[in-house]
Amino acid sequence: MNCTVSAVIHSHHQLLNGGIKASYRHLLEQPQLVDRLIVLTDEQWQDLQQEGIPGARLVVIPNHMDDSKIPVNPQKEPSETVIYLARYSEEKQHLTLFNAFRKVSAQRPDARLHTYGVGPLRRKLSDQVKAWGLEDVIKINGFTSDIAAVHRHACCTVLCSNQEGQSLSAVEAMVYGTPLISFAIKYGPRDILQDRQAGILVPYGDEEALAAALVRVISDKALQKEMQAAAIRNARRYYATAIAGRWESWLQHNEQRMKEQEEKPLNVASLKQRVV
Repeated sequence: MNCTVSAVIHSHHQLLNGGIKASYRHLLEQPQLVDRLIVLTDEQWQDLQQEGIPGARLVVIPNHMDDSKIPVNPQKEPSETVIYLARYSEEKQHLTLFNAFRKVSAQRPDARLHTYGVGPLRRKLSDQVKAWGLEDVIKINGFTSDIAAVHRHACCTVLCSNQEGQSLSAVEAMVYGTPLISFAIKYGPRDILQDRQAGILVPYGDEEALAAALVRVISDKALQKEMQAAAIRNARRYYATAIAGRWESWLQHNEQRMKEQEEKPLNVASLKQRVV
């Protein structure tokens, strides 16, 4: 029996202190354990090569959106509402966003921030908003299954995490024609936005820059429409039909590799080592 072994890195492979995450350490310290190592973005693909992983073992296959769930013509209503869909946990940095939005509210009194999700920090964040007296400005909501309605009433969405693999909510925003305002983190935002005019990247952790970008988009309805159209065009890269081609190439590579191994004797010791 011949076989190939592939693994997927579906998040950032490093801790914030620069160390390797335990769940990926065996793959990165012993890349020979797998034939192909799948990552979600070009940026991570480049970084891993710089860190010593052979390019021949790496392949980029982004997350995709189910074509059956993609709106044919997403509707948008005039709005000054910003949305953030993320778990209420430390790494999503809601408080950083809230601090930035206080600056936005001072310049755009009609602007609103609606967050959606679940998580351990929801109550703490709600208490902070109440302490500021901003309950009418910042709305902290629970989980929602009606994503279309949330995006229909949004002028833009934000991504404030300290790191990602490739944010599904950011890809989802493109599908619904919602401009993305994001910290320039690893990984995902640079790959998703690039030069496609579908949003704005701001320096990581810069509350002033984040607030300025939000005010710019909220204030400029013509810019909103341009970014919305760009987002919808950009989303096509993440349709299942587009990403399927990458999986087909991966499968063809594996089939070719197995053919090359057919004439070789089975190395049981090597196979056991690779089953980790």
